[in-house]
Amino acid sequence: MPFISGHTVAIVPIKPFAEAKSRLAEAFGPAQRSEIAERLARKVLSVLRTSELEAIVVTCDPRARILAAECGATIIDEPERSGLNAAWELGIEEAERLGMASALLLPADLPHVEPADIRTALRRPGADGVVIAPSQDSDGTNALCIPLPPPLRPAYGPGSCRRHVQAVLRAGAPLRVLRRPGLAIDADRPSDLGSPTDPGGRAQTS
Repeated sequence: MPFISGHTVAIVPIKPFAEAKSRLAEAFGPAQRSEIAERLARKVLSVLRTSELEAIVVTCDPRARILAAECGATIIDEPERSGLNAAWELGIEEAERLGMASALLLPADLPHVEPADIRTALRRPGADGVVIAPSQDSDGTNALCIPLPPPLRPAYGPGSCRRHVQAVLRAGAPLRVLRRPGLAIDADRPSDLGSPTDPGGRAQTS
């Protein structure tokens, strides 16, 4: 389905699968981590498609480009190792170029996200409002729904939730903090993946 000017688009940066999920290194080898990262990204993009929300994927990874195309996403080529915040900025620029009214910034590693989480995250408090979904420890930002042009710039990394909240308050924009398990839990520990089911929702066979 084509982009419709004035609507909302999701922006999902995907880092190279071979470099992803380093925090799982104690439990999984490099090939397993790469597979997990790909399955997580497929889960997120599939949920967005089920939610009938168009997606922009920002990546420099050939496998991620193939996955994004399979899921019907628009692909923005990321300069290699440009960094997460630069990738978000590229996606926001493309969303503004397309005439989108708002954007949902979503990471590619949410193992339990469901369409209901997406629908809830899109309910901004007014036309200029912002929704922030913190990570489980309230330190990170696992979803950020913003109007376009945005009242804040992406400031991901340790402590990003606090920085994003402060930026919204400085801008005087209405703010809603959203806490949902499907958005709060990202795949930083093996227990986050939900054994014995893998991130793609299929039973492990090996």
